[in-house]
Amino acid sequence: MTEAAEEASKKGFCDTETGKAESTRNTNMAKVNKINAETKAAEATKAALEETIETLTTEIAELNDVLTKTTKERTAERADNMDTLDKAKEGLAAVKDAYDVLASFYKGAAKAKVSLVQASPVQGPAGPAAGGAGHGNQAKGGGILAMLEVIISDFERTVKVTTKSEKEASKEFTKFERTTKASIASKETSKSTAEFDLKDTDMTIVENMDDLEKHQKMLDDALKTLEDLVPACVDTGDRKSVV
Repeated sequence: MTEAAEEASKKGFCDTETGKAESTRNTNMAKVNKINAETKAAEATKAALEETIETLTTEIAELNDVLTKTTKERTAERADNMDTLDKAKEGLAAVKDAYDVLASFYKGAAKAKVSLVQASPVQGPAGPAAGGAGHGNQAKGGGILAMLEVIISDFERTVKVTTKSEKEASKEFTKFERTTKASIASKETSKSTAEFDLKDTDMTIVENMDDLEKHQKMLDDALKTLEDLVPACVDTGDRKSVV
């Protein structure tokens, strides 16, 4: 009876301890597998986020470079246009003034009347004054005025074309600048979000590694317990319980 009681007590002990060890083993093995899967997914997410951040960083830098270069070119272009306009307007005003003076001169000369003073007998009709007022060289004057009209037309065309070109260039640059800055802002926002997610992912990986270490230790302890129970329980035929 004593031996039977001892055998029953030993079997109960083996069954209890083996059951506890197996439960601990199974629970922690499931935890370890789950953490490994989660960590693997987190590491894949981390790699994707790092690639995204690198790509966005490059794209932002390129956009800023293009914006800086284009802004510099546009500033130079505007300065050239303004210089052209200033010179064209100055030239136009000067030529118009010259045209008005000459036109007034030739118009007045053409209308000049012959002086009532008679030519002197000494000089005769072909004398220097010829007995009349000077009419100027009307034929040559007409050519000069025509040439000035062409120059005025060229200046006016330069002013018109340059003004239109400057307006269109300014409009195109404004559109480009707004679009580029909007794209940069959007990419910077995406980059900031990715950087935040990356930090969160890194924290998750660190936490998972800590949990993995803890559950792996518990799993190893459970396996060690089961191994230690074999010598104590195998003689009673309970080896099956610790397999």
